Amino acid sequence: MFVRSTLIVALASFALCQPQSQCKILPTDSSWPTQAVWNAFNQSIDGRLIKTIPIGSPCHDPTYNEAQCTIVQDNWHIPAFHIPNPSSIMNPIFLNKSCDPFDPRQTPCRIGAYVQYAVNVTTSDHIIKTIQFVKQHNIRFVVKGTGHDYMGRSTGTGAVSVWMHNLQDVTYIPHFQSAHYTGPAFTVQPGVLGYDFATAAHNKGLAIVGGECPTVSFAGGYIQGGGHSALSSYYGLAADQALEFEVITTRGQLVVASPTQNQDLYWALSGGGGGTYGIVWSVTVKAFQDLPVTIASINFTSAGISQDTYYQAIDAYQASTPALTDAKVWGMAQYTAAGFMLDPVFAVNKNSSEVTALIQPLLNTLDNLGVNYVTATNTYSGYLDAYNTLTFLKDFTVADILTTIRYLLGNGTAAVDFILSPTLQVAGNPNNAVLPAWRNAERHFAVVLPLLDGEPQQQALGNQSLITNDFIPQLKKLTPGSGAYNNEVRTLLHTLHKWLTANPKADFQDPDFKQDFWGANYNRLLAIKDKWDPDQLLYGSINVGGDRWKETAGGRLCKV
Repeated sequence: MFVRSTLIVALASFALCQPQSQCKILPTDSSWPTQAVWNAFNQSIDGRLIKTIPIGSPCHDPTYNEAQCTIVQDNWHIPAFHIPNPSSIMNPIFLNKSCDPFDPRQTPCRIGAYVQYAVNVTTSDHIIKTIQFVKQHNIRFVVKGTGHDYMGRSTGTGAVSVWMHNLQDVTYIPHFQSAHYTGPAFTVQPGVLGYDFATAAHNKGLAIVGGECPTVSFAGGYIQGGGHSALSSYYGLAADQALEFEVITTRGQLVVASPTQNQDLYWALSGGGGGTYGIVWSVTVKAFQDLPVTIASINFTSAGISQDTYYQAIDAYQASTPALTDAKVWGMAQYTAAGFMLDPVFAVNKNSSEVTALIQPLLNTLDNLGVNYVTATNTYSGYLDAYNTLTFLKDFTVADILTTIRYLLGNGTAAVDFILSPTLQVAGNPNNAVLPAWRNAERHFAVVLPLLDGEPQQQALGNQSLITNDFIPQLKKLTPGSGAYNNEVRTLLHTLHKWLTANPKADFQDPDFKQDFWGANYNRLLAIKDKWDPDQLLYGSINVGGDRWKETAGGRLCKV
């Protein structure tokens, strides 16, 4: 439907007279480029410039179209609907109700927090020229792949974005060889979705460490932010597999970053956060011989049992997870006050008998408690076949965890609880910028509140503040000084997800983001940021260096 990414070259000189010298300009400013300047820029990038028409525009006058509006509303919660659109994103809380398809028809459709223009990138020169253009005119710059970013980095008021969606190359390297790794590898561009990458590897009899969500761009913020996976307890995080990056710097150069070239940039890109140090053109990663996977599930409800018994059952699950992660198993549990679902228990290179033995202590406890449950176990020939079936420590005690869970579920939340342990040992002792707390983590916890269609923005932000100021502190009490996963504070379409763990997960409002997301790596990452992005072109509110900027009420980005 649409295309992605933008690149720009400097055009005829254009005097900057922004209303505030420390702020990026907006279309309402006198210094905003004229249409003739935009046309010249578009010509310089092979006609790849796309002016934003908000995806919800068919739902508003004067462009109202009932049939088209119904399509938008019916598909609003489907990631694949947003991916081929150059400006749409999957986290509507960052759009500030701009052209919301669920608002009344007579509500004006405004571009608002959408980018003003997107460049459909197909060559590195498109990106370089876009960088030159936005620098010359003091315009905000955004990098967008799929729009699957829950920290608001895929959009920006008054911005020009480089849309990376159509960079789709996947190159198989049967015998990659370096001083640090010898074996099969793939080079992948930032438009390739994780599922498509996993399929390409599967077709070669291999597996790659990719995300659980199939609509995430592998080479974008996913791997740059660390990247957890159903294979993380077995091989480590996605960033642990990075062999080298091709990167376009904000000075307009295409460079290689690896353990032997531009080592500091390589270190930062391998877990130090997406959209911060440069624009990744490609990444080369390790691949592994595909292995069989056994999946188990356990489901039960609170019906017919007391509340205390139900929480004792969850208590038993909590007590069972160390044995699972010790066995290099990954898992995901989802639960509310009404029911519990552990699905899957994802065990690489283990057979059904071995997995049954791992979960049997939990089943025995459920039997003793009188909890009726449903369980199943199946073995698959490889990672992708198993993946296709997926539905989508510290010294605190299990009693401490259960007290916190009772509090959260009692306040109307749901929980999504990942169990994984991407230790340095399973990752092969990589030298990268992954948050150190990941290496001792056993769990990755999410608190979920609803975000309803048409809900007022202030109510949505109020729910997020409730998560930030009430629910998350409850979890952080369990894990003081640990951290959060920088990619996943989620307001996922119709649900508001706040992700945490034994390392609480990312929150775009987190006042302690430097410690929570980056830990002891922050100062080193900031020095690398200043070296490779000296003009601070790349911005994200929770990114390294993000506190140097602030968005005003109207969305203008200004230096602090």
